[in-house]
Amino acid sequence: MIGSRVKHFRELNNISREWLGAQLGIDATQVGRIENNQCEVSVQRLHKIAQLFKVSVIDMIEEKYLLTNNEKDYRPYGPIESSYIRYVLYQNEMLRGEYIDLIKEHSKTLNTLGDLQKQFKRLLDAIEKGKLVIPSHAGGGGGGKKILNKFKG
Repeated sequence: MIGSRVKHFRELNNISREWLGAQLGIDATQVGRIENNQCEVSVQRLHKIAQLFKVSVIDMIEEKYLLTNNEKDYRPYGPIESSYIRYVLYQNEMLRGEYIDLIKEHSKTLNTLGDLQKQFKRLLDAIEKGKLVIPSHAGGGGGGKKILNKFKG
């Protein structure tokens, strides 16, 4: 999981296994075992490796373990070495999709409110013209007029 990233950054920085091992307090054989995922790496050691390569700990984790879509095309962003940056870009794309969905839902809600407003206006017009009679709860009649007056202010 981490080994291929250790090897990648070690080779990218032109660092020998011997030098890396000396910095970590282990021998070159143990560095090889780490690179081949034949042993576990403690969080402390992973942090030290990341510091030596001047990258974040997240950069040391293979992208497939970061819950991102591996089919994402990052070419529009240029060369991206950092797994963390790829992860942030992925999260940004996800949020952008959610934002677009919210805008669509907002638009539907506005259309529904507009339709309800039109229906309410037709109802008030019908009450005003006497085409629709709404009985009063008090039994005295004029319920429709009271409702109409409330909405006309």
